[in-house]
Amino acid sequence: MSNFISRNRYKFLIMNKKNYNTNTNPLLTLFWCLILSVSFLMPAKGQVIADGNGVAVQDFSVNTVTVPGFVVPDGNDRVLVVFVDWVASPGGASLVTGVEYNGQFFTHAVTGMETNGLSVNVYSSLWYLPLGTGCLNMPLGADIEVTLNQMTDAIFVSAASFQNVNQTTVIGDTDVSTAQGNASSIINLTTAVGDMTVDAIMALSSVTADIDQTAILATSGTGGGASYESVGGVTNSMIWTMTPASPATAHVGATLNQCSSCTAFPGTPTVTATASTITCVNTVSTLDGTGSSTGANISYEWTKISGTGNLIGSTTGIMATADGPGVFRLTVTDNTFGCEDSFDVTVISNTEQVVSDSNGEFEFDADENTSSTLNDF
Repeated sequence: MSNFISRNRYKFLIMNKKNYNTNTNPLLTLFWCLILSVSFLMPAKGQVIADGNGVAVQDFSVNTVTVPGFVVPDGNDRVLVVFVDWVASPGGASLVTGVEYNGQFFTHAVTGMETNGLSVNVYSSLWYLPLGTGCLNMPLGADIEVTLNQMTDAIFVSAASFQNVNQTTVIGDTDVSTAQGNASSIINLTTAVGDMTVDAIMALSSVTADIDQTAILATSGTGGGASYESVGGVTNSMIWTMTPASPATAHVGATLNQCSSCTAFPGTPTVTATASTITCVNTVSTLDGTGSSTGANISYEWTKISGTGNLIGSTTGIMATADGPGVFRLTVTDNTFGCEDSFDVTVISNTEQVVSDSNGEFEFDADENTSSTLNDF
């Protein structure tokens, strides 16, 4: 009996070994190859990241607020978010009527309002502007202008930019929480791993953001707040505490969707240039941009910055010509992403050291520190 069991057990093991030895099956090999190919062809996603450029301004008794010189860095699938928190006396709905940056208008995401039951209303609002992939070419930035339909008692405006955000469907979930007499405020947002949540809060007491949130603004007294937080799950809570409990609180939040197929940003184009010296033999200077970026999407432009010389011939190639001394600039532009960079070269002329007198004789105009020979010219 024991021999029977042993023999059958051995046979079973052999059969299983045969069944599990599937790596030589050509159909199964093809199946796994197809699975791997599909996985590599799926659109690349990217974690939404903050540029770390959050700023905030505060003002009183105004209906227009300016965030001066806000700089959005070069990058992938960018979105600029503006957080507006304000206090207004009752007497009609207080509304943000427009948010603008560099001639472009923002889209409204969400607004919340609460009253203290007496003579004050508090508001919070979020606005966003997709800026695509590439460069804005504004090293000094541009102003953000926020306009309301009536005067505010106090207003806080914050701004921050983010990358790897879906440019078509920027906002996913939104949430609003308003209350009277609360010591904390929580909003819950539906998210996906890789998203970013942003929120704004206006209270009539000091506000403090949860430790996991990056606060752009968190003020004492009449407290305006703004923050963001990277998402690691399917939901995310944005939490603030108010000290003491606030007579009125308006708290809003939104999810920034990660891009489903992020646009690869190659960075700003490379630019470099040299200039040959003008001599009696070589009467013009060759301006050479070899080493700069090339490609169908790349364009070049040479311009004169200073000097007595001028550009002659084409100024839109990687090389150009100058007929005299001066400073000339090569600007290289990536027309796909709107990025550009420039490089200046100086053209020197040695012919200015040669002087002719009225008899047609030549002499060299050289100082005591200059050695000149005929070969130099």
